[in-house]
Amino acid sequence: MDQKKRILFIINPISGIGRKNIIPGLIGQYIPETSFDTHIRYTEYRNHAYEIAKEENGNYDCIVAVGGDGSVNEVGSALIGTNCAMGIIPCGSGNGLARHLKIPLKTEDAIQRIARYELQLMDTGLVNELPFLGTCGFGFDAHIAHKFDSYHKRGFISYIRLVIREQRKYSPRNFKIRIGDTSTEGDYIMCIVANSSEFGNGFVVSPSS
Repeated sequence: MDQKKRILFIINPISGIGRKNIIPGLIGQYIPETSFDTHIRYTEYRNHAYEIAKEENGNYDCIVAVGGDGSVNEVGSALIGTNCAMGIIPCGSGNGLARHLKIPLKTEDAIQRIARYELQLMDTGLVNELPFLGTCGFGFDAHIAHKFDSYHKRGFISYIRLVIREQRKYSPRNFKIRIGDTSTEGDYIMCIVANSSEFGNGFVVSPSS
């Protein structure tokens, strides 16, 4: 790299179940000052990561989402069509997109991957004018995601408890699906548009995405 790359780390302090207070120190340890100029900001409310990334993308070469899939989608949505790259340090409950992209789940390793600064292009999706990066669900998965968003406790066990509780009372929805000249209609538990292979936690729904 001929000149220092400017990187902004946006940390969601309440995502997942891991400690976020150690991350600034790890960034200082593994991101070399000779090659990078780093800054850190913390989110304070829902959609704050999107607002920060939208405001700051012209000032940085890369903005890193430090959090779960919600934080990743907020940052990524703000960077679509810009010259600013996105990085991910997975700290959420599922980390679906990070797993799909083979980003290390260990924080130190993820930061060192960012220090290598290897860029790749990826597609994004658009539903009702709202962008998404990984998966977009319209059935039971979306129902669970909505419930989990306001659940009192994070983590994989809490997610499983919600699934078990909600599946007993969830009714299939009617969907009409048309792809090109082919169409189908029926009652389905889930309808998923997959831009990546899994929901998270290794739950693969579309291996070839």
